[in-house]
Amino acid sequence: MQFSGLPPEIPEEKFEALVDKFADESRKIGLYVNGVALNVDEDDIPDKKHMLVMQFVIGDVAFSDRIQDPEADEFDLEFKKIEKGTIIDQMQNIREQYEKREKEE
Repeated sequence: MQFSGLPPEIPEEKFEALVDKFADESRKIGLYVNGVALNVDEDDIPDKKHMLVMQFVIGDVAFSDRIQDPEADEFDLEFKKIEKGTIIDQMQNIREQYEKREKEE
């Protein structure tokens, strides 16, 4: 992205890095950057000179269970880990029984 009209106290490289970071993190939750602006308003907001404004397009990921109900998604992930561990244990038991039978024969 190219940014024009930045105040001299904000280097374009740093601003671009900040915008890229926000864009990358936003994509993880299904928000895709559609526009970026930097408002410089010294009169209306006395403590803040600069305001980053980003416009997003909402993608399907934003409506997924992982985003809408993260606690349930974490629970499902933990359950899958337990389930996988159980299956591996069962496979190991079957392998041990098979090897034991081979030795007995």
